Amino acid sequence: RLIREEGNVACALSFGGALVGFCLALAASIRQSVQVPDFVLWGLAAAVVQILVYFVATRFVKDASAALARNNVAVGAFLGAVSVSIGLLNAACLS
Repeated sequence: RLIREEGNVACALSFGGALVGFCLALAASIRQSVQVPDFVLWGLAAAVVQILVYFVATRFVKDASAALARNNVAVGAFLGAVSVSIGLLNAACLS
């Protein structure tokens, strides 16, 4: 709702960064996997890492959820950048 109806840029940056970071890890998983179960396992591992890092990153920002809801672009950009960075590291670890 915040992104689509309210045009919340901070939420879009955070969510977009999370998508890009996760897709980077998935792309590396697709490239390296021999069979579908390998891909699924590495995809799940990447998702768990992304979620854990998101929760850790939100601990560094006081009231991160409220800041995103208030359209604090700095918080959205920070969380998006963290997600992309972790996605790149995940992708590098898979190759």
